[in-house]
This record gives sequence, C-alpha cells and structure tokens, in this order.
Amino acid sequence: MRILNEQEKRDALNEVLIELSKSQDILKEARDRVSFFMRFEDIYYNYNRNEKFRHYYSDIFSTLTLIDGDSSIGSLDILAQNIQTIKDGYIPKNTDENGTLLILAKKL
Repeated sequence: MRILNEQEKRDALNEVLIELSKSQDILKEARDRVSFFMRFEDIYYNYNRNEKFRHYYSDIFSTLTLIDGDSSIGSLDILAQNIQTIKDGYIPKNTDENGTLLILAKKL
C-alpha cells in the first residue's frame, strides 16, 4: 500500500475516474478489478486515523465535465457502469498495520 498525501490522493482519484471511463473491458478480469480495489484503498485509507481523506466534489465534477466534453477521453456511461461494477464487487480483504480490515464500501 502506498502512502499518499492529500493532493496525491486527489490526483489519483481523478486519474482513476478517467481510466474507468475509457473502456467497458477494463474490469473484465478479476485481477484488474482487484487492482482498482487496491488503488481505491490507497486513496481512501489513512495511516493517521485523525486525518480522514474526503474526496472533493469539485474535483469529481471537473473530471466528469472533462470526460463529458471530450469523447476521446472517455464516456460517462462507461464510467457509471465501471463504478457500479467496483461498488458491487468490492469485498474487504486487506488489513491495516494493526490487522483491522479496510472497509471502504461507503466511500465507494
């Protein structure tokens, strides 16, 4: 698991959204879905329990606007399908350094 600062997490979330908007086949294989689950865990998990990462809706809106405005970047329909696949398929399996299960379902 990578330790990211807040700006890196914001950037990583926007990159993931763009990547998920490009292809319906990006989550076809189980290993690909697991890779995205881990990326979301990197983004939303905090080693410092006092600092909780919350995504910025303005970041998400600007990314969605970018995708919607340029079909060469991706498709909002594909993004919605892939986000639903991730949401439906996420099963917490990884633990933090204390052995506590990482549960990110609400954040997804």
